[in-house]
Amino acid sequence: MKSIAFIAFFGAALGAHATSLTLSMVADDYYEAYISTSDAVQGTQFSAQVNTWQFGTVTGSTALTAGMTNYLHIRA
Repeated sequence: MKSIAFIAFFGAALGAHATSLTLSMVADDYYEAYISTSDAVQGTQFSAQVNTWQFGTVTGSTALTAGMTNYLHIRA
């Protein structure tokens, strides 16, 4: 069964004027990362691990929407 984790990122927590997010992650056996300005919407995929964890860490970057709460949604 797939599980979904929702994490809220606030501009103050990332820095005064954060404009991008870079994620370096590995999961057993895959993951998909999405960014959204709504906790109820999956958002835009910006990183995905399509092989098993033995292939190593996958890195992806995305722009954050200024003046909004940005939500990182992970499906692993």
